[in-house]
Amino acid sequence: MVAGALAVERPELIRKVVLVSPLGVAREHPWTWSPALLPGALDIAALLASGRFLTGAEDVRAGQDPCQLAADRWWNASDLDSVARLIRPRGFRAETLLLPELGLLQGRVLLVWGDQDHQLSLEAAQRELLSYPALPLEVLPGAGHLAPIDHPAEVAQAIRRWLDAA
Repeated sequence: MVAGALAVERPELIRKVVLVSPLGVAREHPWTWSPALLPGALDIAALLASGRFLTGAEDVRAGQDPCQLAADRWWNASDLDSVARLIRPRGFRAETLLLPELGLLQGRVLLVWGDQDHQLSLEAAQRELLSYPALPLEVLPGAGHLAPIDHPAEVAQAIRRWLDAA
């Protein structure tokens, strides 16, 4: 989302950009990220995870952000704090869209998505992208939300194909 937002805000700085399952293409976000949108929710989660309200020493691991621990424990959203930092500056809303602005960067944007992404729905992104046929979408079979980590060779091949075709 950060790279996409930069491309939209400062297109003169961007020659090519690859976005992998970016937040902001589909209108909805995962329900597990909803707590990040509630004012004060992350502070409460951090307090709960600080050890005062948790039992068992295994719950509070040395060096781990209490907010991340709470988000992971209660909402299965270990990246909740990062999502909050990205969404909150834009205000309280259930969606943050990079479209239609990304559509203005046709020829300079490649979207890569894993067909097993359970964080950001491929189907929802595909519905949105129907209105933007100039934005190429490379779907990686068997890849999830963290495709560059889980399927680095396939992501690299998709990027290389796109660069070679341009």
